[in-house]
Amino acid sequence: MYFTECHTPLVGTLTLLSDGSELCGCCFSNGRHVSKDMEGELIRRDDLAVLQEARAWLDRYFEGLRPDPSELPLKDQGTAFQKLVRSAMLEIPYGEAVTYGDIAHSIETVAAGASHRVLSEEPSVAISTA
Repeated sequence: MYFTECHTPLVGTLTLLSDGSELCGCCFSNGRHVSKDMEGELIRRDDLAVLQEARAWLDRYFEGLRPDPSELPLKDQGTAFQKLVRSAMLEIPYGEAVTYGDIAHSIETVAAGASHRVLSEEPSVAISTA
């Protein structure tokens, strides 16, 4: 697994993870909600194209330019439920805030707590919620 770091003005440093061709994770570097993908050997690759694209995407996001998450090659990973929650996250309009309950309602489940667990473990939260 490869990684780089992205320094942001609002949320601090993010660690970006890639398998070499797709973006596998975007984690807060404070240790909270660390991706399970970070458990193996990590090799710093600031020059890897997919990680450079992700850093540039985040720069545009924090500049208020509203980049589209579909511009990035996000790895399709997780359980069917995790993918359902991720899909709901991608439908959140730029700049809007929603609750875990809103997401649970949008996927027709009453399990707001389950939505919270998925989001807290979701490796692409910062990207998907743009």
